[in-house]
Amino acid sequence: MIQEIQHVSGRCGGGKSRETIKALTKYLAGTQPAAETYLFASKTLELSDQNYQLMLGEAAAFSNAVIPVKKIDSSTCASSVLLALIEIMEEGFRGVLFITHKTLALLPEEQLRGTYVLIDEVPQVLAGSLMVRYDLKDKGHSWEKYLDVTASSCGSGDVVQLAPHVDKGEVSRRISDIRCGRDTTTAPKVADLLECLLLGKEPIYASRKSSMNGVEQVYQCVHYHRLTKLVSSVEFLAVLSPQLSSTLFGFIAEKLLGIPIVEKDPNPSMKIEKKHGHKVAIIPVLSSGHWSSTLLSSQAGETLIRNGVAVRSSMTVAEFAQTFAKSHIGSRPFLLTLNRKIKTLEALEQQGVIRTNTGVHGLSSYEHVHVGVYLAATNLTPFDARVFRKFAARNGLNADDLLYAIKVERSYAAAYQCIGRTSIRQPANGTNRHLIIVPDLKCANYLRNNWFDPAKVDILAHHSYQTKRAYELARAKRHRFNKIVSILQSYHDKNGKLKYLVPAAGISMTSFRKYLKEFEQPLTTKRLLPLKPKRGPAKERLYVKRSAVTQVL
Repeated sequence: MIQEIQHVSGRCGGGKSRETIKALTKYLAGTQPAAETYLFASKTLELSDQNYQLMLGEAAAFSNAVIPVKKIDSSTCASSVLLALIEIMEEGFRGVLFITHKTLALLPEEQLRGTYVLIDEVPQVLAGSLMVRYDLKDKGHSWEKYLDVTASSCGSGDVVQLAPHVDKGEVSRRISDIRCGRDTTTAPKVADLLECLLLGKEPIYASRKSSMNGVEQVYQCVHYHRLTKLVSSVEFLAVLSPQLSSTLFGFIAEKLLGIPIVEKDPNPSMKIEKKHGHKVAIIPVLSSGHWSSTLLSSQAGETLIRNGVAVRSSMTVAEFAQTFAKSHIGSRPFLLTLNRKIKTLEALEQQGVIRTNTGVHGLSSYEHVHVGVYLAATNLTPFDARVFRKFAARNGLNADDLLYAIKVERSYAAAYQCIGRTSIRQPANGTNRHLIIVPDLKCANYLRNNWFDPAKVDILAHHSYQTKRAYELARAKRHRFNKIVSILQSYHDKNGKLKYLVPAAGISMTSFRKYLKEFEQPLTTKRLLPLKPKRGPAKERLYVKRSAVTQVL
């Protein structure tokens, strides 16, 4: 197993791929003939082609050297990309092979052994969650004969294993048939499911879920066997991405597999820019609340509030958010990112807005646009989060830290990648002030603190809304806080004992203790905690009078 994963980090457009390819080309030109096999894996076909063309250009400058470079993907292979790659590697190819993340994930261990791997952008296919689902009415697929479903001993749902009578060789052939296109009747995700079953490293859970069309049969698991296979086989591994530790890939590599991530610049004399130097205004649609697909499909008038008053609109939140963006942008051109199934408003289409979906890696043709709007929802659903919590508990990991890494990767980092297609990719010139609109305040803070100079960023949250649920939770929290403050003030003013003051306020002692823990810090700041004054040489009163305490959280 490799001893470390090298991370080439930097802002979008900062030169991570360019400088890495320059350094690799120079190294190969000086070590003739090429003695190693390099796999350069990119997230998308567009990004792979960009990197391939960049290396061809760099190699052309070394006219006296032979640097073998090939691109193996669906644009160069008439049939199976995987089989074509395996064939060329078995023939002893030495040089650089440009492939996609998907192909890297499927490559057998025998071919990975001893290779040098560089990955452009975080490879989500190497570690993630898997879900196979279908309408319950369609139950009885041929591949389900391989499954053995039993109730979990801990009551956490049904667990799926490979049936004891199944021929593992038959399952392997079925997986190969699906992936190589010989079986066109079965979805590729089923091959992934069968592979997880065959390996048996992580449990697969079976459950049923309500849907718009009725009830679905669902199979779920968390997988990282491809990541384990990679780090156990290759000679060298580097990832080129804005961030790595705060991703599921990085979390599992460091916390579960124990492989440190080391920051590395490919050229020590050329420092890659880590942050943008632009002046930026960021407007979040929500100041508080949870941005999700469910929220986007709900009616804005029933779910959004500003200054304590519900908005008056019959639009969905997805439509309302687009009008919100237009109201702050006007007629200026802007880049708009939405989920695939959400339609662009007609007014924005007429304005000529540039629409993208969330898969933007490799797109760099919007650098003339100074405004970026990200309104997609890519977060985990509560149903998805359950399987990650089970995974964390089973492997002794902190579930909250794990879910936060996934939140950063899928929501905040996704927003940054899409915003990063605009002119913020260019070096700061000190004149343009960029405008960014994002779903919520947490996303705005993430962008400011991680990818810009905070002193040059204004977050304009006074334009934002709250979800009705967030507003009601905040109001209930203020009510709890004010009640606990009133009790403690009375106690310290010697108006009675707690055993009488607490029930007189309409709460139980259990709730009282819970509130003390919830508000420990602000109550301590207001000198209402600890409950008994500290004794010492100082004669001054520890607690202030009731009139001096402002009952605001």
